Amino acid sequence: MSMASGLEQALHQQSQLRNAKEASNPAAESASSPSASVTICQQYSPAPHDIQCENYLTQSDALFREIDRLKKRGWTLPRANELFHKQRANANQPTGSGEKTFYKPQFRIGHELRKAGAFMVQDLDTWKIKALNLGIAPGAYTRAIFEQYPGAAISGITLPKNLGGPRMSIAYGAADRRVTVCFADITMFVGEFSGRGANVPSAHPDAANFNHWSPYAGQLFGLGL
Repeated sequence: MSMASGLEQALHQQSQLRNAKEASNPAAESASSPSASVTICQQYSPAPHDIQCENYLTQSDALFREIDRLKKRGWTLPRANELFHKQRANANQPTGSGEKTFYKPQFRIGHELRKAGAFMVQDLDTWKIKALNLGIAPGAYTRAIFEQYPGAAISGITLPKNLGGPRMSIAYGAADRRVTVCFADITMFVGEFSGRGANVPSAHPDAANFNHWSPYAGQLFGLGL
């Protein structure tokens, strides 16, 4: 039996056991605790699907065991942890050649999406298309939209650079009136996500940063990103 077929059979067995349990006692599912859940087979302890799959692969596949061993060893090495933090810092705040290397794939993806028709808009006057880009920096998708609709008007939000946001690498504002950028942390727009009457607990670490700002209220857009 192959590893894939064995795992599929185990998961199928779990589904059959659960269905049989629910059929015999419909109320048991809601009353049972996680510790009483049905396991996929006798040798496994109750666990979420990802742990069940990991247990199966650990027992069944030598290559998986070796990769898992190296992964766990890597997270305990100070040098590996230092490298990880360095790479994350470079990704969050790229500079110079690193910035170009980091942004280049995004512009390529934007171009490929445009060629695939991802930015098609059903509008009689494509010259006046309005687009809203949530997370506009560095501007890859905006550039791709202009490749298809040179006269589009694009509004976007991006995290300010001093808060860790990426740099805008395309013209905007006075340099290009077609692009209007709002520098703000969109995750702090509590009114947009929770309603105008939402109350933020005073003990929340970002309580002072939440706001009820709706910068695009009442506006209509033909394309959203």
